[in-house]
Amino acid sequence: MSRRNESLAWLLPVALLGAAAAGVAAVLGTSKPSAVPPTDKQTPAEPLPTIAWFGGSSRDNIDALAFLFASENEHGSLLLWALQALAANTFAKQLGRAHAQVKSIADMLRSGIHKPTRKRLYELAWGPQYDKTAKVKRWAATSAGQHPGRVAWHFFEFAERLLKNQIALHELRGRRGEAMPPESDWGRMTSFLQYEGFGETVLRQAGEEAETDPDKVLASWGSPRLIASVEGVRFYGH
Repeated sequence: MSRRNESLAWLLPVALLGAAAAGVAAVLGTSKPSAVPPTDKQTPAEPLPTIAWFGGSSRDNIDALAFLFASENEHGSLLLWALQALAANTFAKQLGRAHAQVKSIADMLRSGIHKPTRKRLYELAWGPQYDKTAKVKRWAATSAGQHPGRVAWHFFEFAERLLKNQIALHELRGRRGEAMPPESDWGRMTSFLQYEGFGETVLRQAGEEAETDPDKVLASWGSPRLIASVEGVRFYGH
């Protein structure tokens, strides 16, 4: 679990680094000449990853991811949130190929399966992953969106920068020292599971009739490949 202040630290503009570097250069410029001739060559910064986000950096997508982060793992690390966004992006693309109504990550997160009829519903309100009253199961919870004014600004800030490819994903770390999986796996993640404390979460959200054994749930998913594990949350794909 991550402290909120730590999350904010990752959001400091890159421009601050440039300002610090300029200050150092000014100090060095007043010292005596070095025996080593100066050079204009600088080590180029590693380019930021370019992700094709389904639906782009629209207001709907920003809100959807912010509500996802705030609902599923409010105190999670930026790494955890980024992985959830990547999994949502891949699943939304897959769903969009089969369902014309889904044209963005937001559309996917506002859709769900009606358990009695097994039909997919669209343009749902933001809500829990499993709505016991409506008997609708979403891909993930977005219930924070029911009270958007209570959602802290840094959720929206991170979501927007993520969708605009302004985050150095390779540098993100989890609360337990976890690192980002290889880039080749980013587009393979399609789901995640709160493995630690799974039973308690299910009982709270879905009631006693739901399956509380995470391994049985994974078996029902076809035993997908484990790609990453961050702060008790496991990410799966193909």
